[in-house]
Amino acid sequence: MYKSILFDMDGTLIESNDLVLEIYQKLVTIYPPKIPLNSISKADLLAKGYPEILEILYGKKRPDLLEDIYRIHSELAVNHLKLYPDTLNTLEEFRKRGIKLYLITSELRKIAISELTGLCIFHFFDEIIAFEDVSRPKPDPEGILNLITTKKLKKKETLFVGDSISDAKAAKDAGIHSVYMNWHKDPSKMIYFDKTFYSFEELTRFTYDYEPVLTLKMKPNKPLKIVQFTDLHLMNDMKDLKTKGLIKKMIHEHHPNWIVFTGDQTMAKDSPKLYKDLGLYMGQFKTPWSFIFGNHDTDEDVPYEALIDSIKDANYLAFKPGNPQFGYSNYFIEIKEKKLTKGLFFLMDSHIDAFYMIDQKPTWGYGSLKEEQLLWMDSVINQYQTPYEKGPSSLLFCHIPPYEYKTITPSDKHAYIGSFNESPCTPPVKNNLLEILNRTKSCKGIFVGHDHYNDYSFTIDNILFAYGRVSGHYDYGPKGFKKGCRVIEFNHDGEINTFISIA
Repeated sequence: MYKSILFDMDGTLIESNDLVLEIYQKLVTIYPPKIPLNSISKADLLAKGYPEILEILYGKKRPDLLEDIYRIHSELAVNHLKLYPDTLNTLEEFRKRGIKLYLITSELRKIAISELTGLCIFHFFDEIIAFEDVSRPKPDPEGILNLITTKKLKKKETLFVGDSISDAKAAKDAGIHSVYMNWHKDPSKMIYFDKTFYSFEELTRFTYDYEPVLTLKMKPNKPLKIVQFTDLHLMNDMKDLKTKGLIKKMIHEHHPNWIVFTGDQTMAKDSPKLYKDLGLYMGQFKTPWSFIFGNHDTDEDVPYEALIDSIKDANYLAFKPGNPQFGYSNYFIEIKEKKLTKGLFFLMDSHIDAFYMIDQKPTWGYGSLKEEQLLWMDSVINQYQTPYEKGPSSLLFCHIPPYEYKTITPSDKHAYIGSFNESPCTPPVKNNLLEILNRTKSCKGIFVGHDHYNDYSFTIDNILFAYGRVSGHYDYGPKGFKKGCRVIEFNHDGEINTFISIA
């Protein structure tokens, strides 16, 4: 998602704080100031440019002292300057990925170029904006806005990485998101930034996590049509033929723009082979398709890695394992109308099971979306929102229904639409799903599988909670419940229409 990253220099890329402080100490020893050096906060000494601090110290502009600063800097720099860990590798990786890099610093241009050149990172930056290049330095957003204008950068695709409050304020006033490189584990500045990281490894991982795995284009005056299949339960037997026949029939009938499988594609020791066969089968439709894992895909101790390896090269597949701390299928898809982002479709791993503390006792239950996953979704949506833009609508797909699905009963016939034939197999306790989703007011619908005899839908807080329709011919209860799919139409205004289709 990020195509441009703007870096501060001192304290962010280059460990130079001690050098800056020593330069001031030597300077005031030679030229006694009108006010004591220690009357200026360390934060200001490090964040403001030399001309600004000189004017504070001496009561007027002192351009005559800049030559002394250049001289002192050249004497001390060799023994004081060094890059923060992994700076070089991080800049190299960003450039290899095609990300444009820019530098916005309150340092004097001559010193900035000297430091960047001496530490062999000058060549990474497409442009440098130094103290002399703006009439109003940070925290004013002038430098950032100049870059956005001259380089035609998109704000939602631009990230600022810095270490001072002035960096955070400049980014916020420019309408872009900011990252705090907290090298010294100082919590006092964290509230000013959108994100805080303690290493460049975290920053790199963050930029990967916030890139869509696929961009789908909406046609003018037509909704984007989605077909949701769920619970195929392929088992390498004759029922698989009927299930694949259903898939083909539904695709030919509805002509979707995107196809999603919401878990339990397989349930057998042959799952890697079945995943490979499914990938080959889906290629014939020449339609983008995606999947998430369910709680049965890894039965018989089949590892997730084996399933991913067997299907990853399938034609038209849009899939990303995502952050392994969250599970094995966590990613998002961006929906575009010309240059506008109209939607974000999130696919997340609801895991298999877990133990929950109930009445102070660990109690088994089905898996759930972790708070970290929901916060990740929230953060991605925030990257597409600015103080001046509402941001796109979003949909969430997972396998196991969240706790909210059991907040209604079959007797609440006015509260839901569709088939309600079995008790929802949800996690046993409620999490903060709604609290997090309501922060951005972006999510329009949650679509799940797991319970084969339910396809009902209902609304909470203007969010549609909907089951898919079981698509596989494996039955664990009464026979005769017809198989099918759910069709979802995502409209240009970000709203949705949906219905069940029976094969």
